[in-house]
Amino acid sequence: MELTELKNRIVQVFSGSQTELARILEIVEKDRAVFPFRGNKGNEGQMHIKQDNIRQLDPFLLNGDNLEEVIRKAAKRASL
Repeated sequence: MELTELKNRIVQVFSGSQTELARILEIVEKDRAVFPFRGNKGNEGQMHIKQDNIRQLDPFLLNGDNLEEVIRKAAKRASL
């Protein structure tokens, strides 16, 4: 998923205020854990997911299907 696709998905499902949404989108934009491969001399890089490295993504699995709740919790952690 491209960063733009992720941000569009967040916008589609988010039910908070415009201010909260803007703040969350800013956090996602800056978060190197979400897109650590960005910044390849100004170009988008690629992340090659294979059988031998896919387990590295386990910490980012969504438990359940409530994306908004996960985003709110992440935003709360970032503001501490």
